[in-house]
Amino acid sequence: MIFLAQSKIILYLCKVYQKFSIMGIVFVLILWMVVLVIPSCILGGLTLLIAYIFVHKKQFKGKKSLLALATLSPMIFIGLELIIAIISFPIVSERHKVDTGIGDYWCAPINDYYYLAAIDLPERAYIESYNIRNQSINDRILRLWSITDTTVVLTKDSSLYLFQPHASAIDTLLYKAEQQHLNEVLEEMDLSDSDAITPEDYFDKTQQEAHKIERVVRHGIVVLVLMLLWGGLFYYIKKTKTKLQTIT
Repeated sequence: MIFLAQSKIILYLCKVYQKFSIMGIVFVLILWMVVLVIPSCILGGLTLLIAYIFVHKKQFKGKKSLLALATLSPMIFIGLELIIAIISFPIVSERHKVDTGIGDYWCAPINDYYYLAAIDLPERAYIESYNIRNQSINDRILRLWSITDTTVVLTKDSSLYLFQPHASAIDTLLYKAEQQHLNEVLEEMDLSDSDAITPEDYFDKTQQEAHKIERVVRHGIVVLVLMLLWGGLFYYIKKTKTKLQTIT
């Protein structure tokens, strides 16, 4: 939850940033380093306090190591999450044709031939083709509807487009119609505002689906590393305690 909240903060700050892609990547990486250090230190202090309350009256070998690991555990957790994410995000991006989540470029596939893209802000989304010979839609995308495997897109100029799952051509349902006519068409197609999603929601939804497995693996690796560290420390403390009891 903390990691997700930090991601939301970074996402908000990225929306404010409007530079070139390479600068956007550098900016996001700096944000990660700055924003993650603060909660790491706060959580480290809290875990240290909790550990100290339980062990401060006890005397055993490895006490300092336990307090140190308690302090560093949140930093290790967040740091490993970030390192693994930097490695795994480009892999997920390549496999699922989504953006890496680092930088100011947004990308999410609509079908086999077209994808939703945006630079700087998701509100400026447009539709691009994987094949430059195919048609692209440069007008700003306002809303999208997902109907089974079909996607319907509404642009700022009241154009309505239909994307079939494996079709290379775009079906134009309505082009620059009057608002009243557009509402009639939407009603006929049973496309309500409550079922529509914004480009930003579409990007987020696609990212969530793309990272579904990666997220579980990433969290699992981090938890496993922490379990090994704590398990090794407790084993060392127990082994040392047994040796002392044998000597005495």
